[in-house]
Amino acid sequence: MNPGVKREKKGIRTVTMRTICRAGLIFLVVFGVGGLSACRRDVDRRLEDLVSMEDPAYTGRRIDDDRVAELRRDIERYERRIEEMVNAYEQVSVFQRMLASAFIEREMYGPALEALERAVYIAPENPILLYLAGVAAGRSARSALEPAEGDRLAGASERYYRRAIELDPGYVDALYGLSVLYLFELDRPTDALPLLARILERSRDHVEARFLLARAYVMTGRVEEAAEVYDEIARTARDAAVRDQALRNRRELTEGVR
Repeated sequence: MNPGVKREKKGIRTVTMRTICRAGLIFLVVFGVGGLSACRRDVDRRLEDLVSMEDPAYTGRRIDDDRVAELRRDIERYERRIEEMVNAYEQVSVFQRMLASAFIEREMYGPALEALERAVYIAPENPILLYLAGVAAGRSARSALEPAEGDRLAGASERYYRRAIELDPGYVDALYGLSVLYLFELDRPTDALPLLARILERSRDHVEARFLLARAYVMTGRVEEAAEVYDEIARTARDAAVRDQALRNRRELTEGVR
């Protein structure tokens, strides 16, 4: 594999492992705290909810006092059970996330995707879980034996990334992951360009995104702009290896045009 390609793609694994632990915190904030607080509302609030379900306001009718008393008893009877079930679902999500983390660390992306799908089912608005599912689906697509299966997984990866970005428009890891998918799996470099621009607006020093941007320019026939990006990387790089890689890519690009 071309060293330049390695640098452009390596960011996925780095950001993946960095976000595994953050997923737990987001889950507790979005699902754990919110869900448990809902389960711990006082009996009167629960009673109000149940009454509204049995007797919507638009009917203009009211249920009798005996039925209200019966609903109150049911709430008191099931309150503990409801909280236990919510806690159980929370623990299932934690387990699936830990399982996915172990699978990703060992580059077992198929089982990781299965675990993340179960976690996303419980917490569908956790952008980090969606991002990780995008990574696992994209990596699984790359190794699929049947083209149809590869296309299905690549499509799933795109949907996971896009949903993560929809929930968190500034989520750099998801923007980067989707850019990699567009460039290396879906051959859609034009779609990657605005994503990379958004990354660099937020983090001008994101070296991997800058390498990807140069590659996207090459793939779309904008060779001079790609050369300018490589020049900028070489001029501003603090790491000698990064500078050498940018200069090498720039030289190969120039030689290829001749």
